[in-house]
Amino acid sequence: MQNNLFSFWGSFKDYITEKKFLAFLHSEIQTRNRIAMFVGGIAILLVGISDFFRIPIGIDLFISIGIRIALFMFTLILFLQWKVKKHINSIYTYSFIFTLLVGNSIIAIIYFLNKDLIIDIIDLLTVPLTYILVYVFIIIPVQFLVLSVIITSVLYIGMLTHFNNIDTTTIFILSIILITVNIMGVYINRFLSIVRRNEFLRIQEIKKLNKGLHEEIEERKTIQEKLQTAYNEITESMQYANHLQVSLLPDLTVLKQHISDYFIYYKPCDIVCGDFYWLTTQNNKIIITVADCTGHGIRAGFMSFMAFTLLEDIVQVKGITKAGEILDNLREHIIKNLRQTEVNSKMQDGLDMTLCVIDTNTMTLEFAGAFNPLLVISNHQMTEYKADRMPVSHYIAAKPNFTTQTIPIAKGDKLYLFTDGYPDQFGGVNNKKYTYKRFKRDLIINSKLSMEEQKEMFAYIHTNWQGNESQTDDIIVLGLQI
Repeated sequence: MQNNLFSFWGSFKDYITEKKFLAFLHSEIQTRNRIAMFVGGIAILLVGISDFFRIPIGIDLFISIGIRIALFMFTLILFLQWKVKKHINSIYTYSFIFTLLVGNSIIAIIYFLNKDLIIDIIDLLTVPLTYILVYVFIIIPVQFLVLSVIITSVLYIGMLTHFNNIDTTTIFILSIILITVNIMGVYINRFLSIVRRNEFLRIQEIKKLNKGLHEEIEERKTIQEKLQTAYNEITESMQYANHLQVSLLPDLTVLKQHISDYFIYYKPCDIVCGDFYWLTTQNNKIIITVADCTGHGIRAGFMSFMAFTLLEDIVQVKGITKAGEILDNLREHIIKNLRQTEVNSKMQDGLDMTLCVIDTNTMTLEFAGAFNPLLVISNHQMTEYKADRMPVSHYIAAKPNFTTQTIPIAKGDKLYLFTDGYPDQFGGVNNKKYTYKRFKRDLIINSKLSMEEQKEMFAYIHTNWQGNESQTDDIIVLGLQI
């Protein structure tokens, strides 16, 4: 196909686009021309039947009918052949032949049916009217169209000069009509070509956009799959870290040998928890602590692993059992291991802790705390033992040593060690913190219940207060009954 096939209306920028346009039109050209030519052949044949009723039977009548049958057979053959796809060049070629046959057949039929050389003007308008229909229903390249117009117009004007009742003025008027029809036909062809081109360009643009969107979607799918894979791997690693962390938590059933009862309400905020509890026995003493590492999640989880190891070394290996000294040693090791200095402000992670050393033989309790206090309920009266206002880490305003408070205890006393996750939980009607005030009030109200019942009550209160809000922080509440 020539690159200038549609150049009369302006060609495409490149040959490939032109070929795509032709391929895009192929189905329409084949279907439309096939049906239009076949219907045209049938119409001309049916009109010819009326000749038997208005024209004397003779050789001219049979020539007329023969021309009509030949045109119909031509369109019938094309109609049957074009059931399968043909090259677009052949479709244009046969469509061009059809336009010539239609116009020239009508001219020949008019001539043979009017041997007396006398004709009605209305019959001469058949050719212009037929060509209007051809222009509308047949898709044909402009050079074929112009060639068909020239051949048909020359034969038509030549035929007009043979009729005796057609004068020069009438020939001129009919010629003007034919020229006008041809110009209209060219315009119709142009208009339909522009419509098809614009439609094609819109579809190409849509395809281009769809391709871009498809590529972007595929790229996002790939990124999403990679992120999902990474997320799954991280989640699996964190779940395993959680398994290791939980396995390090002590078995609190050992407390049954030394105290009356206990409960532990342990609720991590993330898969890996930054709050932990730890206990051991040394020289008939119970050393127990509840700690809150800086932050939560992986960052705090690593701190908890390190604190576990250091506590084991301080108490089990070094044999230190005094509450304040344990925190002093733990702080010293954390500062050293994390290289904490006043200059290195990025590594100021540490722990808030409540640490108790319980001696059931002497019925005394040593308490040392880093920010986190100890609550004791004795005879339904609550006493709060304040902690030192400094963490177990480097701290500019830190005191040289943690304070050890010695507290007498009696059978039936209840001790509560906790982190700030429970009172700091947001929720309620106005989405505010639960607060220490409410927490201590609930402790007093529920202190008459058994330890297991207290645990269930605290779990219920927390869940009800939290509602649809996310958990604010890791939570540990540990209750002991002497």
